[in-house]
Amino acid sequence: MVRNPMQGRSSKGHPIALSLVIELAMKNLFFKKLRTTLTAMGVVIGIGSVVFLFAFATGLQNLVSKQVIGSKSVKTVDVSSARSKVVRLDAASQDKIRTIGSIESVSKIYNAAGKASVQESQLDTVVYGVDKGYLDLSSVKLIQGSQLGESDDAVLTNTALVKALGADQSKFIGQKIHLKFTLTGSATDDKTTVEQDFVVKGIVDGAAGAEAYVPSSVFEKNGTSVASNLKILVSNQNDVPQVRREIESLGFSSTSPLDTLDQINQVFGLLQLILIGFGGIGVIIAVLGMFNTLTISLLERTREIGLMITLGARQRDVRRMFIVESLILSIVGGVVGIM
Repeated sequence: MVRNPMQGRSSKGHPIALSLVIELAMKNLFFKKLRTTLTAMGVVIGIGSVVFLFAFATGLQNLVSKQVIGSKSVKTVDVSSARSKVVRLDAASQDKIRTIGSIESVSKIYNAAGKASVQESQLDTVVYGVDKGYLDLSSVKLIQGSQLGESDDAVLTNTALVKALGADQSKFIGQKIHLKFTLTGSATDDKTTVEQDFVVKGIVDGAAGAEAYVPSSVFEKNGTSVASNLKILVSNQNDVPQVRREIESLGFSSTSPLDTLDQINQVFGLLQLILIGFGGIGVIIAVLGMFNTLTISLLERTREIGLMITLGARQRDVRRMFIVESLILSIVGGVVGIM
């Protein structure tokens, strides 16, 4: 009686060591170098496009956020009076606001319509009375000269005012400018006209309209104690919503750069999804290319696979070999794409 050499052998076959499976996968990939390279390049382009588009959107979001609001501006709150006849930002109201917890500083600003003149040139302008704290926290950007000091005759002008007066910006620092503006008293509606010569200490960025910034003491010495707006610096960014609620409970209106930041995040969140969606098309194409490569490789190696199974390999081992090949292509393409 002749014995079958396969008799008694498990139908499941013998396991192949994982190291041997990896070696067989590597040899097959290197045997078809051109096809392997093209498939890996597809993965590189797909992964690289997703990473690039996501990084581009994130970087653009950070850039816009920094341009719109600075690091300190995130912790500021702008306070105004919606009902100026009923609730005013006078000294008493400012003291109440200062008692709110988490507030580091309270800065004020006054404004009045006026005229600015240099020699024979004259134009309408808005005159602001500010303190140093307000300028530090606001978006007013000094481009030339120095900030306001303790002197009551110092003034900052914006580029629009200098241009409208026809003056040379490089030589405008140190020149005298005559300002005439009307103030309203805090207790009554009596109006006071202020005319004074100021020395230009600096020029700030601003092209929307002619503006001049003088020390707040100029307004206060002429009977104005009701601020147009307040700018509050909160010690912790997380406390900004609570501070705003307490301020609004006093009858004032409040705004915060965090509102703008939330809108920016919403817009760029949608933009990121759109860009990643476009990049995902490249990934899908890369995956289909990999499936195509592995399918062709399977069809070319049917005899080899049949021989392996005949010698005792399991179907699981064959499956692992193709999975290892796809993992190698994915890892190499992914790493290069990210780089």
